[in-house]
Amino acid sequence: MIIKLPYLVLFVYLTVGCGQKTEEISSQVLHLEGSRVSEIVTQSFEKDSLSTNHMAVWDEQYIHFDTVFSGDIVTASYTLRNEGKVPLIISEVENTCGCTTSIVGQDVIQPGEKTTINVKFNTEGWIGEQEKEIKVWTNTTPSIQILRLEGYVEDIK
Repeated sequence: MIIKLPYLVLFVYLTVGCGQKTEEISSQVLHLEGSRVSEIVTQSFEKDSLSTNHMAVWDEQYIHFDTVFSGDIVTASYTLRNEGKVPLIISEVENTCGCTTSIVGQDVIQPGEKTTINVKFNTEGWIGEQEKEIKVWTNTTPSIQILRLEGYVEDIK
Protein backbone atom coordinates (compact mmCIF):
# COMPACT_ATOMS: atom_id res chain seq x y z
CA MET A 1 0.00 0.00 0.00
CA ILE A 2 1.50 3.35 -1.02
CA ILE A 3 0.70 6.43 1.04
CA LYS A 4 0.54 9.77 -0.76
CA LEU A 5 2.74 12.56 0.63
CA PRO A 6 -0.15 14.81 1.85
CA TYR A 7 -1.62 11.91 3.86
CA LEU A 8 1.83 11.14 5.27
CA VAL A 9 2.22 14.77 6.38
CA LEU A 10 -1.14 14.58 8.17
CA PHE A 11 -0.22 11.24 9.75
CA VAL A 12 3.14 12.57 11.00
CA TYR A 13 1.47 15.72 12.35
CA LEU A 14 -1.10 13.70 14.28
CA THR A 15 1.41 11.07 15.45
CA VAL A 16 4.14 13.46 16.62
CA GLY A 17 1.75 15.89 18.20
CA CYS A 18 0.48 19.39 17.72
CA GLY A 19 3.28 20.86 19.87
CA GLN A 20 5.94 20.28 17.21
CA LYS A 21 6.57 23.03 14.67
CA THR A 22 5.22 22.45 11.16
CA GLU A 23 8.67 23.21 9.66
CA GLU A 24 10.20 20.32 11.61
CA ILE A 25 7.53 17.92 10.41
CA SER A 26 7.80 19.10 6.80
CA SER A 27 11.57 18.63 6.71
CA GLN A 28 11.19 15.04 7.94
CA VAL A 29 8.56 14.23 5.34
CA LEU A 30 10.22 15.91 2.37
CA HIS A 31 13.27 13.74 3.00
CA LEU A 32 11.17 10.81 1.74
CA GLU A 33 9.84 12.47 -1.39
CA GLY A 34 10.18 10.10 -4.32
CA SER A 35 10.65 7.02 -2.13
CA ARG A 36 8.18 4.18 -1.61
CA VAL A 37 6.49 4.57 1.77
CA SER A 38 4.36 1.85 3.29
CA GLU A 39 2.49 1.63 6.56
CA ILE A 40 5.31 -0.24 8.27
CA VAL A 41 7.84 2.45 7.28
CA THR A 42 5.82 5.23 8.87
CA GLN A 43 6.84 3.90 12.27
CA SER A 44 10.31 5.35 11.60
CA PHE A 45 8.73 8.78 12.08
CA GLU A 46 7.41 8.10 15.56
CA LYS A 47 8.73 10.56 18.13
CA ASP A 48 10.80 8.00 20.06
CA SER A 49 12.48 6.57 16.96
CA LEU A 50 13.96 9.75 15.49
CA SER A 51 17.38 9.31 17.10
CA THR A 52 19.13 6.14 18.25
CA ASN A 53 16.79 3.61 16.64
CA HIS A 54 18.28 4.27 13.19
CA MET A 55 21.61 2.49 12.57
CA ALA A 56 23.13 2.20 9.10
CA VAL A 57 26.30 0.09 9.11
CA TRP A 58 28.41 -0.25 5.95
CA ASP A 59 30.75 -3.19 5.40
CA GLU A 60 32.95 -0.73 3.44
CA GLN A 61 32.50 2.90 2.42
CA TYR A 62 35.81 3.17 0.56
CA ILE A 63 36.81 0.82 -2.27
CA HIS A 64 40.13 1.11 -4.10
CA PHE A 65 40.33 -0.54 -7.53
CA ASP A 66 43.52 -1.74 -9.22
CA THR A 67 44.95 0.10 -12.23
CA VAL A 68 42.69 -0.18 -15.28
CA PHE A 69 42.85 1.14 -18.85
CA SER A 70 40.71 4.02 -20.10
CA GLY A 71 37.50 2.54 -21.45
CA ASP A 72 37.27 -0.25 -18.88
CA ILE A 73 34.20 -0.55 -16.65
CA VAL A 74 34.97 -0.70 -12.92
CA THR A 75 32.33 -2.30 -10.68
CA ALA A 76 32.04 -2.17 -6.89
CA SER A 77 29.44 -3.34 -4.37
CA TYR A 78 28.74 -1.61 -1.06
CA THR A 79 26.74 -3.52 1.56
CA LEU A 80 24.49 -1.64 3.97
CA ARG A 81 23.07 -3.35 7.07
CA ASN A 82 20.23 -2.03 9.20
CA GLU A 83 21.28 -2.61 12.80
CA GLY A 84 18.57 -0.30 14.12
CA LYS A 85 15.11 -0.98 15.51
CA VAL A 86 13.06 0.61 12.70
CA PRO A 87 13.10 0.40 8.91
CA LEU A 88 16.02 2.15 7.23
CA ILE A 89 15.04 4.11 4.13
CA ILE A 90 17.30 5.02 1.23
CA SER A 91 15.53 8.00 -0.30
CA GLU A 92 18.13 9.01 -2.88
CA VAL A 93 21.50 8.04 -4.33
CA GLU A 94 23.56 10.70 -6.13
CA ASN A 95 26.65 10.05 -8.26
CA THR A 96 29.27 12.78 -8.67
CA CYS A 97 29.40 12.49 -12.46
CA GLY A 98 27.64 10.90 -15.42
CA CYS A 99 30.42 8.32 -15.75
CA THR A 100 29.19 6.58 -12.58
CA THR A 101 25.89 4.76 -12.11
CA SER A 102 24.43 3.18 -8.97
CA ILE A 103 21.77 0.52 -8.51
CA VAL A 104 20.17 0.05 -5.07
CA GLY A 105 19.06 -3.48 -4.18
CA GLN A 106 16.13 -2.23 -2.08
CA ASP A 107 15.28 1.19 -0.71
CA VAL A 108 13.54 0.03 2.50
CA ILE A 109 15.67 -2.21 4.72
CA GLN A 110 13.98 -3.85 7.69
CA PRO A 111 15.84 -4.20 11.03
CA GLY A 112 18.47 -6.95 10.79
CA GLU A 113 18.40 -6.99 6.97
CA LYS A 114 20.90 -5.72 4.43
CA THR A 115 21.05 -4.44 0.86
CA THR A 116 23.74 -3.64 -1.66
CA ILE A 117 24.46 -0.62 -3.80
CA ASN A 118 26.18 -1.70 -7.00
CA VAL A 119 28.30 1.00 -8.65
CA LYS A 120 29.70 1.08 -12.19
CA PHE A 121 32.35 3.57 -13.28
CA ASN A 122 32.91 3.96 -17.04
CA THR A 123 36.54 5.06 -17.34
CA GLU A 124 36.21 6.15 -21.00
CA GLY A 125 37.99 9.51 -21.30
CA TRP A 126 39.43 9.44 -17.77
CA ILE A 127 43.21 9.26 -17.17
CA GLY A 128 45.21 9.27 -13.92
CA GLU A 129 44.15 8.99 -10.29
CA GLN A 130 40.34 8.94 -9.99
CA GLU A 131 38.02 9.42 -7.03
CA LYS A 132 34.28 9.04 -7.46
CA GLU A 133 31.88 9.90 -4.65
CA ILE A 134 28.41 8.45 -4.20
CA LYS A 135 26.05 10.21 -1.77
CA VAL A 136 23.36 8.07 -0.16
CA TRP A 137 20.46 9.84 1.60
CA THR A 138 18.89 7.83 4.42
CA ASN A 139 16.62 8.41 7.41
CA THR A 140 19.62 8.14 9.75
CA THR A 141 21.79 10.76 11.46
CA PRO A 142 23.74 11.95 9.58
CA SER A 143 21.28 11.67 6.71
CA ILE A 144 23.96 11.67 3.98
CA GLN A 145 26.29 8.68 3.85
CA ILE A 146 29.34 9.02 1.55
CA LEU A 147 30.75 6.12 -0.49
CA ARG A 148 34.06 6.44 -2.35
CA LEU A 149 35.51 4.56 -5.33
CA GLU A 150 39.17 5.31 -6.09
CA GLY A 151 41.88 3.99 -8.36
CA TYR A 152 44.19 4.72 -11.27
CA VAL A 153 43.22 4.79 -14.95
CA GLU A 154 46.00 4.38 -17.56
CA ASP A 155 45.85 5.77 -21.07
CA ILE A 156 45.75 3.22 -23.89
CA LYS A 157 48.77 3.89 -26.14
